Amino acid sequence: MRDEGKGTIERGDDLSTEQSSRIWGATAKRYDHAAHTFEPFAEWLAKLCLLHEGMAVLDVGCGTGISSFVAARYVGIHGRVVGIDISQRMVEVAQGKAGDAGCPNVRFMVCPAERTGMADDSFDAVICNFSLHLFDDESAALREMIRVVKPVGKVAWSVPAPDHAKEMIAAFATVCQELRLPMPSNGEKPLKPNLERINRLLQSCGIRNQEIAEYQQLFSYTSPEIYEQVLDARMGRLLSRVPEEHRTEVGKRTLALLLDDVDKLTFTCHAYGVVHGKALE
Repeated sequence: MRDEGKGTIERGDDLSTEQSSRIWGATAKRYDHAAHTFEPFAEWLAKLCLLHEGMAVLDVGCGTGISSFVAARYVGIHGRVVGIDISQRMVEVAQGKAGDAGCPNVRFMVCPAERTGMADDSFDAVICNFSLHLFDDESAALREMIRVVKPVGKVAWSVPAPDHAKEMIAAFATVCQELRLPMPSNGEKPLKPNLERINRLLQSCGIRNQEIAEYQQLFSYTSPEIYEQVLDARMGRLLSRVPEEHRTEVGKRTLALLLDDVDKLTFTCHAYGVVHGKALE
């Protein structure tokens, strides 16, 4: 990953924007299989941001629009929601869903989180659900969110807590060890930020008025088929750490390992939620 811009933290070798777009684009069709695991956290962010009728909301790293449509319910027909993502395919899926649902107040754009090109102070709130830790430059993306939110607005984002998706990550690590694939080094960007790292990120962006909360939910499945769909949809981030020529095999083996015990078809979602406003001089 590039180390560009003042205040970036814990940079290491990682994916380029083009590679990330390709990986997330490949999973776009099946991404909504995991929608129910993201929606409770989108509701949580909406409440942290105090979303209400008539507000203008930016959803950064919107994917297929899961959080955007949650926000749209809060802001109503007199509000508006803009979702941005680097994946053309993700945006196409989101736009199709907006058209099918008849949501004229929601639109989607292909756009990097770090450089939106939008006007200063143009949104009442900015949300970013399980995306900030995926961006090429978190500090630049967070500064951009602060730039486009109004002085009285709020920015709310969620990132995985240490035991988020612990079942899937443990199986992935086992498979990588079996195949003797190198695990991410200490210099690489971690999959799951800890509170110390989050606080360093906030400080690097000059944020002093933050509130940090936690939210956890356990999803249990009675059908191995549904469980497999959820895991497959959520595995993109892990597989991005694997050399491209091994991704298919690692994905299949990880799924097989998780499906081996049909009595434990569970997925743990645990996140840190951070809400703050623009620092006023």
